[in-house]
Parts: sequence; structure tokens; C-alpha cells
Amino acid sequence: AVKRLCIDRLPLILIVHLKRFVFDPETGDIGKSFRHVPIPQVLELAGNPFIATSCASPFPQLTNNLAYRLQAVVYHSGRSAHGGHYTCHVRDGDGRWWHCDDTAVHPASGEAIGATERQRTPYLLFYERLL
Repeated sequence: AVKRLCIDRLPLILIVHLKRFVFDPETGDIGKSFRHVPIPQVLELAGNPFIATSCASPFPQLTNNLAYRLQAVVYHSGRSAHGGHYTCHVRDGDGRWWHCDDTAVHPASGEAIGATERQRTPYLLFYERLL
């Protein structure tokens, strides 16, 4: 048997959930993966084998541009699934990045976006389709 999964319709907003928590059979606990995952500012889906070729005909806008721009990254800080802290980076309408941590909002440098630092890892990625 062969099973194949294809994306038939692309959303305007694409949310990518990175599965950071893993079960440790030795301890029976749920830990966190700190493996680096590259986070592209522009995600290009043209030529991707998981995009169904049939989606081009009923949705002609998909043939023009299959690219997404990163708009926000949610981070989880902590070592396990049992606790931690969430922060995020968001892009404003002028293309500037901001770091949001509870009630504090500060400008963020482009190099910090998507970076894994100490116990902080990217968890959710929000991409907006370029039209």
C-alpha cells in the first residue's frame, strides 16, 4: 500500500507548528528538542512535491505565486512540556520586527528572528502568502 498526502488549496495564512516536545522512554517524561531548525523569511512552495498539480487549474492565483513571507514567530522558553514561557516576534505593516513578552514590546533585530537561544526555541511560525 502507498499513502500520499498533498496540499490541494493553499491558505492566505500558513501556520507551521514545530513539534518540539518528545517522549523519553527511559524516564517516561516529555522533554524538549533543542535542535536548530532554519526559519526562512520567505518560504517558496513552487516545485514542492506535496503541492497537488491539480490545484493550479481551479485556483489560477496559485500558479502566479506560491511564496509566503514570515510574519510572526512564537517561542517556547523552558526545558519541558510541563511549564515554560511564551514570547513572540511580529512584523508590523512597515516590515519592522517587534519582540513581545507579556506586556513589554521592544524593537527586534532581524538576526534574532527564528533563532534558538538557550532554552528558547521557535514553536509556531506564521506565514502570509505573497499575492
